[in-house]
Amino acid sequence: MENPSLSCSVSIEELSDTGNVLKKVHHRSLTLTLGRDEFREMQIKITFPKKESKYSVKELLIHKKFVKDGKATIKLPNHKIQLMLSNCPPDKLILFLQTLQTKLDVLKQKGFLSQRQKLFSGKHHEFEEISPLTIKDLQVAHGSKSAAGSVKPGTLTKPSSLAGNGQVSRKRPSSSLQENSPNSLENEAKRLKLLTAKTALLKMTKINGVSPSKVLATPVQLTAEQNRVLEAVLRGKSIFFTGSAGTGKSFLLKRIVGSLPPNHTFATASTGVAACHIGGTTLHAFAGIGAGRASLDKCIELASRSKVAQQWRTCKHLIIDEISMVDGDLFDKLESVAR
Repeated sequence: MENPSLSCSVSIEELSDTGNVLKKVHHRSLTLTLGRDEFREMQIKITFPKKESKYSVKELLIHKKFVKDGKATIKLPNHKIQLMLSNCPPDKLILFLQTLQTKLDVLKQKGFLSQRQKLFSGKHHEFEEISPLTIKDLQVAHGSKSAAGSVKPGTLTKPSSLAGNGQVSRKRPSSSLQENSPNSLENEAKRLKLLTAKTALLKMTKINGVSPSKVLATPVQLTAEQNRVLEAVLRGKSIFFTGSAGTGKSFLLKRIVGSLPPNHTFATASTGVAACHIGGTTLHAFAGIGAGRASLDKCIELASRSKVAQQWRTCKHLIIDEISMVDGDLFDKLESVAR
């Protein structure tokens, strides 16, 4: 598992004491790397074309509503700046943010050194890339959140004045608004099962006889063949892969989509159903030439419309699912249109 680092578009905003934006600079391509300094405290290193900057991380606020679209915002109150990330590979962005938040929660449990201790330490400035996320890190972070969220006896809030006056709330109980349908009961059972499994994992002292501090918190691993395909895609190679049913083609395809910058990646399929399955669009809609039955000159004219032409110019990675259902003549026209 690689150390979490991101190469994406970044807008750096300098903030005032009240949170207003004083200055904003947009960079089309920067690299963000998580690491530790000589005191084992976290830092974010931003690599510019001709320089690099490091920011210590003690407090942060993460906005990740659009993380699946490759967008997020990291706010560093101590430095009065916020980093607005865009065009990030979604899978790498999720891993980056999860590592950042979890490692910081673990560090808060240990505490930070004072400025005086740092001045008298005599250590030289260092930067070491942060270690991958482990199950032990998740356990410590989960324990700190559970302790912070627990309510001690005697700290329960008092009833409201309306309840004390004997007035009855007119709102229905939330449970009465939900029907006890088989689907809802089944979904609730699945949710409880996953929650129980996650809680049990976070409490384990040994995982297959190995300490949790040595077990990486990685997603589902790819096979050797799938890894070769993914590595070829990331190197910029044009590839074709296939396999029988149940060999993980759709799973690999989603991993490929999640590993590429979303602004320059277009996932397409020959049919609408297949396109919905991978979260993309049909090949005909992307190409802008309809069914492709028109003459080549007409297809080029249709693809020359401003919106369609912009798609073609932006596209650096074109993914086509169910490619065997696409006619060969259409490919010849698509190549001519693209050129």
